[in-house]
Amino acid sequence: MHAGRASPVVALDRRGRWQRRRASARRFLVGFLVVLFAVLLPITVVVGWAHNTVLNTSGWVRTVGPIASDPAVTAAISAQVTEQVFTALDVQQQVSDALPSNAAFLAGPITNGAKDFVQSGVNKVLQSEQFQSIWISANEAAHEQLVKFLRGNTTVLTTSDGQVVLNLVPLVNAALQQIESFVSGVVGKPVDLPTISADEVPAEACQKISTALGRSLPETCGQIPLFPADKLTEAQRFVEAFDRLTILLVVLTPAVAGAAMWFSKRRRRTLLQLIVGSALGLVVARRATWWLQDSLVNTGKPENKAARQAILGGVTHAFFTLSGWILVGLAAALVVTLVTGPYPWARTVRRWGRDAAHGAKELAAATVGKVRDDAAVAWVRSHLGVLRLGGMIVAVILMMVISVSFLGFLILVGVLAAYELWLQRLQQTAPPPSASVSPAPDG
Repeated sequence: MHAGRASPVVALDRRGRWQRRRASARRFLVGFLVVLFAVLLPITVVVGWAHNTVLNTSGWVRTVGPIASDPAVTAAISAQVTEQVFTALDVQQQVSDALPSNAAFLAGPITNGAKDFVQSGVNKVLQSEQFQSIWISANEAAHEQLVKFLRGNTTVLTTSDGQVVLNLVPLVNAALQQIESFVSGVVGKPVDLPTISADEVPAEACQKISTALGRSLPETCGQIPLFPADKLTEAQRFVEAFDRLTILLVVLTPAVAGAAMWFSKRRRRTLLQLIVGSALGLVVARRATWWLQDSLVNTGKPENKAARQAILGGVTHAFFTLSGWILVGLAAALVVTLVTGPYPWARTVRRWGRDAAHGAKELAAATVGKVRDDAAVAWVRSHLGVLRLGGMIVAVILMMVISVSFLGFLILVGVLAAYELWLQRLQQTAPPPSASVSPAPDG
């Protein structure tokens, strides 16, 4: 009898322990999924940005195109192109040969003066639309070939001296054309430089220029080495894995967030954890990218530091913009989730919002001529002087604190004028004072 009565109690106790374990396991799973999402979201953003920038030709050109107009970058390219032009023309040797033996010491200063002249001509080319076209064409052609090769087409890539290169031979040729009279004087004959396009094989283009100058040029003239060609097979495997990783992350990251919400018993709290955790992870990713960028800027030749900073800043600009907008979206989602919650302060905020919306509706109705006696309308009408003065003070403070263009100044004046007209309109539509009605005489 005693055992029979105890068995239901034991079964109930076992069932309670099983339910507690199940609830604990569910909480652990939800917590794990929240942490996983906080890690995956920033990784997905970084990988997606890198994939679009590095392996998409239009994304690459859109990223590096504006870099060519940066003064620091053009200065670095100008110095390199000028050096290549002087190497091709062998200017110092020509000057030394032309001077008498007792004046040979002047070869260096004369060469340096000539180099300044040549660099001035190169700068004119770099500041022209022609250079922008050459820069974009060179990057587009090199990137298209590289991506096609990395994705399996092994016949399209142009290499030079065992290196994958960025072909700037057309830029060197354009610089020589800019200083054609100087070049003719150095080589001792009129020079008719060829027309070079970005899709020509760099070595063949260099040979054309060499023939026109009557000077021997290396096959690598006007080329910027990117990386050794023997690393391409390894790069192909990396790109294949990178493509798969990108697809996996794009699918997995929202699935993890959805699973966390599905298993959660307190979904609003879980949503808040997902938002806050992913935002923190994204902030860490942005900071790590900034540290890496700063480290790369400080690595290499000091004279090219400004150019490296401009290039890396241009490359990472899209990432910081994308991640910034995602953070704004997460902040908005956080506010909405909190304000729509069951918290006492959230109810107060919602009530304030309803009151503000009602007041705005009444003010709008009063503005268009519908006489209203709402509390908000009455308050505005009774404080017109203060509101006019406040609008003017705010406008003056904005003009003092914010540097605005002439167009911005006109817009600010227009907004202030519209504000003053709105107040005037509210005053004109005020209801007339109610007249007191005299009681009718008896009889």
